[in-house]
Amino acid sequence: MPDTLIDIGDEAFAECSAVVSVSLGRRLGRVGGGAFRSSGIGSVAIPNSVTSLGLGAFESCSRLTNVTMGSGLTRLESRVFRDSRSLRRVTVGENVTRIGQSAFQQSGVTTVILPAAVGFLDDRAFGSCNALTGVYFTGKAPTIVGVPFNGSSLATVFYREGTTGWSSSFAGRPARVWDPRISVSDPAFGLREGRFGFRITGATGLRFLVEVPEAIADPQWVPLTTHVLTGGEAMFQDAEWNLRSSRFYRISPP
Repeated sequence: MPDTLIDIGDEAFAECSAVVSVSLGRRLGRVGGGAFRSSGIGSVAIPNSVTSLGLGAFESCSRLTNVTMGSGLTRLESRVFRDSRSLRRVTVGENVTRIGQSAFQQSGVTTVILPAAVGFLDDRAFGSCNALTGVYFTGKAPTIVGVPFNGSSLATVFYREGTTGWSSSFAGRPARVWDPRISVSDPAFGLREGRFGFRITGATGLRFLVEVPEAIADPQWVPLTTHVLTGGEAMFQDAEWNLRSSRFYRISPP
């Protein structure tokens, strides 16, 4: 879609199962209600210019696996990704303050990473997400409206060390701290036997990814390895560290 386009109307591509990919223009401001409902798209990158996703904008998109959200969004409306059964790992945009009613209900999402800006979770926001195992909050505990995890019996809530308002449970789900960290002062940090590596420490049993960027100038982080903290620690080693002039690492939820 051209950069001159600023609005996609309600149900513009609804039921268009043959539409399997879309590239949104950089000046787009609004995606209307049900705009891509039941379409065949497999992934979508929402640019920073978009400030509004309408009700059910990507509802029932059975092939949708990957969503990248820009910084312009401040809330996710009701049913925006409801019943999108192929969704897996979702990182919500950094300025989103509210997750609307049934936003991800009955989707296939397994991992959700929520920004510190989130202050409200509405009823059934993650309801009946049968594969959802981890919801990762980066800020303080938000206000609960209704039962946001109704029917999501596998979900565990994770929160960052030092954030406020948390206890051993949240909205009817178990909650625990998520604190894996790289020990840069550890003797294991650095080059050993032709591999660059480091130790990660934190709460026993936590799972995490070590990710690297595809390019430093415009980093798109990609998973490199998956680890579990056994006895409060895990070792990471990268045999391909020397294939690039520099390499960066970060730890993310699985």
